[in-house]
Amino acid sequence: MYNEIYILIAIFLYFVVFAITIKWPIFGLMSFMSITMVKSTSRYILPLEGFVGYSFDLGMVLLALVGVISLIYKTPEFKRKYVPVIVWFCIGFLIFWTWIKLPTSKDVSYGLIKALIFTIFDMAVILLGILYMRSFNEFKSVSKSLIILGIFAICGILLFGRGHQEWEGARVTIGLANPLAPADFASYILIFFICRWVSQRTLLNLSLLLTTAIFSLITIFLTGTRGPLLILPIVFIMISYAYRRTINFKLVVGLMLLAGAIYFAGNQIRSATVVEKQFSTIDIKESFNDRVFLSRAAFMEWLESPILGTGTGSSIYDIRSTGGLKYPHNMLLEVLNEFGLIGFLPFVILLYCAFIGWRYCIKTEFENTSIKAEYVLVFSCFIYHFILSFKTGSYAGSQMFYFFLGASISMSEYLKNSYLSLFSDQTAIYAEDELLDSNYVYSEAHNY
Repeated sequence: MYNEIYILIAIFLYFVVFAITIKWPIFGLMSFMSITMVKSTSRYILPLEGFVGYSFDLGMVLLALVGVISLIYKTPEFKRKYVPVIVWFCIGFLIFWTWIKLPTSKDVSYGLIKALIFTIFDMAVILLGILYMRSFNEFKSVSKSLIILGIFAICGILLFGRGHQEWEGARVTIGLANPLAPADFASYILIFFICRWVSQRTLLNLSLLLTTAIFSLITIFLTGTRGPLLILPIVFIMISYAYRRTINFKLVVGLMLLAGAIYFAGNQIRSATVVEKQFSTIDIKESFNDRVFLSRAAFMEWLESPILGTGTGSSIYDIRSTGGLKYPHNMLLEVLNEFGLIGFLPFVILLYCAFIGWRYCIKTEFENTSIKAEYVLVFSCFIYHFILSFKTGSYAGSQMFYFFLGASISMSEYLKNSYLSLFSDQTAIYAEDELLDSNYVYSEAHNY
């Protein structure tokens, strides 16, 4: 039985945050983005185990959506941005197909849980990213939120972090949170200052980048999370390519390759150190082998029904033999396996819509603009999670992946419309000049 006092406290705090969100919508978004850390802290402080589950997550999403509605209500209609119909169609079809494929699942009970999480929670998160990121002011608000939450994660790990034996190697975390969560937020703030320095290479920005890099990498190291250490260099190269006209892109790539070579060479000749203990080579090899096995199992299972898929939740049925790793840890393969090519196509279209903005971002018209800096930041966070989805996580419950997916889709549409408006304005000016010239010729001919 839950303690009624604790439940009343939790409900009271929720409505306080609800009232604040109506006044300042960004607060609702920050509450959602920090779900993984706030929920675990709540469980650690208040004895509400079970009560603070996906109901808590959904409550935070609803809170953020209330902020979005409040924001849209306050925004004049002529300033509101809209996304292509194909995006809404793909979201609706994925919801429809998830439930259609549930009866064919090899594990209906597990499939039901995934269907509820994916169609209610994850789709709401995509809408959150799409609806919130509608103007330049909202882009800047999200950037500030990433900074605040990144500082919270770093300070939480360095000042209040504690190791738990249930995590391999007693990895340090905040409260009862998965160590991946603070590592992700430490990565976000590092990506932010990388983007800031690359776009505006001043001494202040360089100092902020170096300071942030030190504390972020320490945080990632303490959490024992390997993914960010492999992905952040790739993201850095991508950011450098976006600004290749103002930065020596070849030098950046060369330095990253040199750093990687030094690391792997040192890994072969050094004796066991604190780094070796935190990132055990044996653990890395075992983890890699497990994920190869899981991916291969999902792919072979997909071949049983390549068009229609094996059903929502089927991925867990044939790969339980690994013990603990109960899903493919590869989002695209998992979607392909369970939804088939019919469900995989709309999922890929959503990804494509997120990538469209990159084509406009790297054009000279947006060089050294604020909108480019904001887009590169959000898109880099999306790429971070997209690459991460090939080694961890499921298509059900990856909330930050879906938020940055929706945000990238919305910002891509914003960039495309901004780019097209440049040429429409130029065309209008050209047409106006032509009209003036023709009127002048007509008047001269008439006088003659």
